[in-house]
Amino acid sequence: MIKKPYKTPTVSKVEVDSDIIRMLTKQGFTDLFWERLQEARKVEPCITQEAVFDMMNEKYLKVIGSTRYSCFDSFRIVRDKK
Repeated sequence: MIKKPYKTPTVSKVEVDSDIIRMLTKQGFTDLFWERLQEARKVEPCITQEAVFDMMNEKYLKVIGSTRYSCFDSFRIVRDKK
């Protein structure tokens, strides 16, 4: 049996966008959604809520590997529930 030399574990820094961290909670995602919608409508007044949601969900997917919500309607139900 050949003994492999011990390799010291290394720690690497992982940077995550603050928007992604906010999107981890339902309230954070909702708050960020309203902020992004307001910003987007300053540039393009006709942009839909669904388009802003899709951009946010896509960003979340790229970093986390799964979508935060399955579709806009799913998000809308959670958002409007009170």
